[in-house]
Amino acid sequence: MVASGQLSVQENQFLEVALRRNLTLRADSLDLRSSGEALVAAQAALGPQLALTGSAELARPAAGGTSTAMGVGGTVSQILPTAAIGSVGWTGSSNRFDPQTPPRAMDSDTSTLSVSLKQPLLRGFGAASPTFQAVAQATSARKLRFLSARGDGLALLQRAKTGFWNLMAIRAQVRALTDDSLRQGRLLEVSRVQFRTGAIAVLDTLTSHQTFGKARLSLLQARQAERDALRQIASIADTTGLSFPQPDTLPEPERMVFPKTAELIESALAHAPAILSAQERLAAQESEVLLRRSNRLPQLDATAFGRTGMPGGNPTSEWTVGGRIDFSWSLPSGAERARYRQALTDLSSLQVKAESSRKELVRQIERILDQYDGSQEQLLVALDLARVQKARLASVEAAVNAGAKSGIDLDAARTDWLSALQTTWSAFAGAKALEAELETNTGIGPARRGWIWEEK
Repeated sequence: MVASGQLSVQENQFLEVALRRNLTLRADSLDLRSSGEALVAAQAALGPQLALTGSAELARPAAGGTSTAMGVGGTVSQILPTAAIGSVGWTGSSNRFDPQTPPRAMDSDTSTLSVSLKQPLLRGFGAASPTFQAVAQATSARKLRFLSARGDGLALLQRAKTGFWNLMAIRAQVRALTDDSLRQGRLLEVSRVQFRTGAIAVLDTLTSHQTFGKARLSLLQARQAERDALRQIASIADTTGLSFPQPDTLPEPERMVFPKTAELIESALAHAPAILSAQERLAAQESEVLLRRSNRLPQLDATAFGRTGMPGGNPTSEWTVGGRIDFSWSLPSGAERARYRQALTDLSSLQVKAESSRKELVRQIERILDQYDGSQEQLLVALDLARVQKARLASVEAAVNAGAKSGIDLDAARTDWLSALQTTWSAFAGAKALEAELETNTGIGPARRGWIWEEK
């Protein structure tokens, strides 16, 4: 048997196994990888873009002869932080005309180099650019996927820790009921011998038999509860090859020292997945509002360009430079205006929900801390009562063996002892469940165990 104070090592080992073997977390890791690839795809639009073109043509005019044309080109473009598009392009072509009779005046070779910078002045300027907005949305989706996975992990730890200590409580009771069943079996045999010798009446023998039957029934029920608890743990993660310890009959007081309430609340607001997810949804919705607002404006683009043509494929120093202003405006339709108002309404709703989540989280932390203090006091009282009931049971059992008390007194004493034992372990497991809930709500569980639980 293992003392309850020494079970923390086995608890940590089980939690690590649960994290590794849980199928939901495995699926979360794949979803996180998928969202990461989507982010990479969106970010690719922020890098240099290369486009290549080429063509070849062979024709036979009706007048006879042949006509050939070849062209190649390439353009490199780059988006800038202001959403301006800078580009450098080159095109070259070669045309040959071989008529049935001379001359060959239609032959030509051309080469053109162009440089341009196109800046949107109203719509799509800076963060309002669809390209930057797509990256922002993909970044938020990746962050939300990570926070969701972390939330699932914290919830798993809470379920696993609660399930582990519930199992320990049941196994301790099974141990006590096993001892009680053996003891009542021995007392039943003694009462039968005493009845045959005339030392006790038939009522005492029947009482001993009744007590033994109750002990056996309680033991069978506890073993069924133990199997149910093991199945619940197996639903969290594959427990194949795992062995769970057998705790002592009575737990030891074990009070966990938490940071002050203000520190816990600060940690929760900084690390709780629910809070961080709400903040990330706000950021994503603000990006959506910015894009919708931009779409209502005219399209006004300023372009500066430089271009040189090189006849015959020979470079020259003659450049053409200039600028151009392009204006277009499709007046916002009712649908577009409605989408903008919807985006604003959704943003306001998310702000209210985020504030509500923060306040609810503070209330939950204060509730858990208050209940935890109460559970520790209840545990100490229940543990003291259980020790008294255990000593009383031993005293009554000795008195029954000496003939000073009846089997009814013994049955009452053992019932009180087993009830006190169950109450003690229920208080102990309840305190552990509150610890798990607090660790989940504040996100401090992995950190307390030295685990890395932040996004890299």
